[in-house]
Amino acid sequence: MLTCNFFGTTEIVIVQHTQCGMLSANAADLERRLRDKGIDTDNIALDPTLPEQTLASGAFSKWIGMMDDVDEACMRTVQAFKDHPLIPADTVVSGWIWEVETRRLRPPTFDAEKRARTDATAAQFGVAEKQPARWGA
Repeated sequence: MLTCNFFGTTEIVIVQHTQCGMLSANAADLERRLRDKGIDTDNIALDPTLPEQTLASGAFSKWIGMMDDVDEACMRTVQAFKDHPLIPADTVVSGWIWEVETRRLRPPTFDAEKRARTDATAAQFGVAEKQPARWGA
């Protein structure tokens, strides 16, 4: 974000990939496992160098960033960057999916035919429960 405002960056490219580990578990389950280990996820330092940076109570599982669908996550991330006040409106923001299976780059899509040969959803990893809502409505 700073490079867009001070160092001449005019384009941001977001690349996500299929077979991503962030599809392989549910964030609420991961948070429960951390709590079972005695970690208080409501009172954890996100960055030890910035102790004032904290999460609201109950936000940890959203912050982890697990996802249900690579393509949807990519599209929502692109939109979040486009809407961010620190990124100038004239900055080009695009998103791409690297298909690990085919070794090709493609634009994100909901077209089932174009996604048929890839592992692009959490369901393909056996995750049945939807992730905690991370994006606005």
